[in-house]
Amino acid sequence: RGRLEKEMEWFGKNKVELLYIADSNFGWVEQDKVVAEGLVKIAEKYGYPKKVVLTWAKNANENCFEVAKILNAANLCYPITISYQSLDKVALENIQRSNITLERSKELRQRYLANNMATYTDLLLGIPGETFESFVNGIEQAISYGEHDQFQIYPIRILPNTDMARKEYIEEHEIETIWVPLQAKHGNFDDELIKEMEEMIVKTVSMSTADWKRMMEMTWFIQSFFCLKSAYFVCLFLNIHLKQRIVDFAQFFIERAKNRKPNNSCPLLFNEMNRVEDFLNSFLSGDPKVDFSDLDISQVRWPIEEVSFLKLSLHREEFYAELRLVVDEFIVSSGLNCDPEILNQVFDYQRARLVNLRGPVETNLKFDYNLPQFFQAAIKLNPIPLKSQSSRMQIIENYKYESLTDFAQYHVWYGRQGKSFYYNVACDEQIENDEGNHSELYTAIPTINT
Repeated sequence: RGRLEKEMEWFGKNKVELLYIADSNFGWVEQDKVVAEGLVKIAEKYGYPKKVVLTWAKNANENCFEVAKILNAANLCYPITISYQSLDKVALENIQRSNITLERSKELRQRYLANNMATYTDLLLGIPGETFESFVNGIEQAISYGEHDQFQIYPIRILPNTDMARKEYIEEHEIETIWVPLQAKHGNFDDELIKEMEEMIVKTVSMSTADWKRMMEMTWFIQSFFCLKSAYFVCLFLNIHLKQRIVDFAQFFIERAKNRKPNNSCPLLFNEMNRVEDFLNSFLSGDPKVDFSDLDISQVRWPIEEVSFLKLSLHREEFYAELRLVVDEFIVSSGLNCDPEILNQVFDYQRARLVNLRGPVETNLKFDYNLPQFFQAAIKLNPIPLKSQSSRMQIIENYKYESLTDFAQYHVWYGRQGKSFYYNVACDEQIENDEGNHSELYTAIPTINT
């Protein structure tokens, strides 16, 4: 214990911003509570570390919950793991894995939400037996059972001395791989002659290389537009009010963004889709590179979804104008009926809530519908119907960033390790009493910053 205290003191004194705990089952034992309490004391004393990254025990017990509460109260907490790897029966059998039930996972998420703690779901891309259809269905299932915080979706790497590395297993599932430099998010670029390499699956008997690319595109959409929240409320509206699957809208969005017609009306989305395609092609060529030369950010290995999020956030109005065009086209193509004024107000809400480098787009909004309550209930996994109701919402600017570098590092990079994507809000609504009279009720909505 004395050695641990000295090490934690060293982290604080030397201003270690991001601390990674090398324990694949953190939170499982009582000692981890002592570590969490020690880190909180050091952070309070020195202002460092800013965030603690760790791998939670997969079968979270009561001790995990208590440890997470300690770190979360100090804004140091890394999202709690609710891992699936896959939601397809055949794929799970092929990796000899069983998951907790979806119902149990939703119960856990609701408990964490009640304490304002984030969760994340692990999915693996390319498990033998997984198809494109089962992969996207798994994402939709995870969302429908409450994963609104973060998805960590990884292309599978083959590790030595595992079943997947056996020659018989590779031949049975017709696995094809490529070797690429280690894909460590936010890792430093270097010019060393010897680089660490990893072997990645890009084809199986159930997944063509073209399917692998489509899965990676879907991963990009879910992580950038749903998890980083740039289209989160729009997706919730389509899903809850118009009964559309989020992955169906994502596929429509991706195909629309690929539109290469000369009169493309969505140039921002077209350019981001090109960035994604260039990244995937470089990946398959054995040297994955994300081009972020058009952004003045730190020279580290930024993941593609974060680069797209940053670029689009700098062009907020143009991005939401293009997104609205895609949503309108999706509604028409799906044969749906939706009042354009409702969509106008959904987009007003989306633009207003999302933290932006340039600050809030506006601070006072009026709605003809119960949109603040509708979306807050959806965030809490207890959706309510959308209805006509005069509502007002005030944006409270609880996050400010001085530069794109700070915004990228502290909001996007570190922000994904917590719950800091939204501005705080306060709302009032028109309430009708038993006598038929109307009165205003002012309600400060507690922030659930998923």
